[in-house]
Amino acid sequence: MFLKSYISLAFPKDLWLINWNSAGWSMYNTDMNWSQTQAMYAQALQYIDAHLAELTANENMPPDFKDNFKSAVEVYTGKLNAFTAAKITAAEGTDLKIDANNSIYEKVIDKICEVGQKIFADDDTKRGEFSFEKMSETIRPLGAAGLKGIVTKDGQPQSGLIVELENGNMSVVTDADGAFDFGNKLASGNDMIIVKQGDQILTEDEVDLSPGVTKREDVVIPPTPVV
Repeated sequence: MFLKSYISLAFPKDLWLINWNSAGWSMYNTDMNWSQTQAMYAQALQYIDAHLAELTANENMPPDFKDNFKSAVEVYTGKLNAFTAAKITAAEGTDLKIDANNSIYEKVIDKICEVGQKIFADDDTKRGEFSFEKMSETIRPLGAAGLKGIVTKDGQPQSGLIVELENGNMSVVTDADGAFDFGNKLASGNDMIIVKQGDQILTEDEVDLSPGVTKREDVVIPPTPVV
């Protein structure tokens, strides 16, 4: 907003809008995310560098504004990078917990099977009930299922895409890191992850949701065919 006012002092009224937009004003709105804000700041700095003479002429803009603005952007960028790193660390921690829970579940089933096999060593019918497959059908984690992941294309995270669950009739939007999170209140069973841009379906991916488990299911959008 300060830069906008300095542009208004430095240029005639008929050139205000084109210069405001060149400085990032067209990107400014209350719905912008952190990464879009960072891009707006970068564009503003580029504009200041390109029009420094006009902006500082006749004391339209304070001579230290550029350095102060740059310092403020560096603080913002540092905090954004720290926030992004914390999100990645949190996601990794959650994934480790999910893996640990699954490992414990498998070990419990293995132990039950081992004990059952020994107890019913002389009874082929009952001993057969203590296979891993049979016990997994009988003993399952309790609670709702969860689902989260990241959408990428050509190795790059895809932000602003709609991610739907076909059976759950739910949808979320990927964030600046391409991540989506449906929480942990989903019905278990087979479902279909549908990634869309507007009404266009970009890819579909089957997923099996287990009760009591938050599953990590990353989705890769196929590369655009070369014409």
